[in-house]
Amino acid sequence: HAQVSDLFAKSAKMFSNVRFLSKQTKTRSLHINEDLGWASLSNKHHVRIYERELNFVEQIVSNDAFTEGSETGGELFGGFNLANNSTVVQLVLGAGERSRRTPVHYKADAEYTDRIGAKLLEHSSAGLLCHVGSWHAHPASMRSPSGGDDHSVFTMMEDDGFTFFLVCIATKDYNWYHTHEGSKYEVHFDAFLYHINQDTGQHYRESLGDLCETWNDKKTDPTKNVNQQMPGISPWRYNEAIREEILQGALHRRIMGKLLDDMVAEDVPA
Repeated sequence: HAQVSDLFAKSAKMFSNVRFLSKQTKTRSLHINEDLGWASLSNKHHVRIYERELNFVEQIVSNDAFTEGSETGGELFGGFNLANNSTVVQLVLGAGERSRRTPVHYKADAEYTDRIGAKLLEHSSAGLLCHVGSWHAHPASMRSPSGGDDHSVFTMMEDDGFTFFLVCIATKDYNWYHTHEGSKYEVHFDAFLYHINQDTGQHYRESLGDLCETWNDKKTDPTKNVNQQMPGISPWRYNEAIREEILQGALHRRIMGKLLDDMVAEDVPA
């Protein structure tokens, strides 16, 4: 459709200044300067993410039939725009059927992630999409990465040559709120940027705030990062080949399929 083509053109323009991070040579073992604490990489870094991608996470985390009392998670695809110090998330994946899940642990289905990542690269113009991060759920009281999360992320970054990596922690607040669709849980999606300085070997983790919060509330406070929810739906959700690839091997395929169908049905291009 012409409308969908226009969306992809806008998406490509958005990524025109994006520098994608390829695999680099592993240079240093993991080292965290505990005496310095977590140094901030920059107080201006922010995340841009489609509103419907956040709704997608909220529905997964709020759906007891999906979580089954265990942690769940997925991957984030998009790009790092170093020109304006931002991470742009174009697509959020849920868990693969071979992911390992317990009430206190989540390990991604690597084969599922790699297969979809390859498909996205195949369909993206000039390689405009890459694996920028991951997300997983925590109990409501744990809105930050654990020590185990930090160790796993930095080890993965060194093994695979990542300089930057975005990690989001999803938590379900048991305070209810009411919508026209009924009562729902309040879901938080707290973002953290991990960075390894290739010159010094220092490791950084910066808190970027809750992506589910309205970004306009932060514009009056220059000390806070200004994350932006982009309106509507990611153009990648209209790609049938990508949709089928996501459903093949997805955890709870029937529920996932309904979430994807509802997402597109509510945002048909005008």
